[in-house]
Amino acid sequence: MTSKRLSILSILAVSSLLASVVVGLSTTPNQGASRRAFLDTAAKVVPVIALSAPAFADEEAAPAAPAPEPTPEPEPTPAPSTDENEFIARLKKQSEANKDKYTQQAIRSDKLSNGQFSSQYQRPSYVGVRRTNGAYEMVTPSELDGLLKSGKVELTYDAVIVDKQTGEAKKDLSKKVYAYK
Repeated sequence: MTSKRLSILSILAVSSLLASVVVGLSTTPNQGASRRAFLDTAAKVVPVIALSAPAFADEEAAPAAPAPEPTPEPEPTPAPSTDENEFIARLKKQSEANKDKYTQQAIRSDKLSNGQFSSQYQRPSYVGVRRTNGAYEMVTPSELDGLLKSGKVELTYDAVIVDKQTGEAKKDLSKKVYAYK
């Protein structure tokens, strides 16, 4: 036998051996999932071996023609929008203007100090002003000053019962209540 014929026979022997192993494993009842995975793999390998055997057998086959190289297509460049360019230009201008400030911040040794993050706790303060219907309206301290000066709001104090036997009520000067007139 020639070497070409031996290589074909050896390939066919390997594929038939593999097929018999697959059949033998397929009769084992407890290994359902692994058996299916093995069958899938074997079903992919056996045809590849059988189809590639004629190519190995013919040593004097003409060399395959090289595949033509794909010509690279130029990528289309999207037209830049004028809004984006203006925005980017504005950001670049802003970063150039603040370059020294950013450099100083980068040099600081206390980058993670509490002072750096205290602004997140600064909230606007409000003062409750009681309406005539008993509900409260929240106003800023500057608005409250204007309402007090204009006479629309007056300052009163919460009354606290001091003596339960006599029922005497006194003003609690620690509890200020602002109310509309």
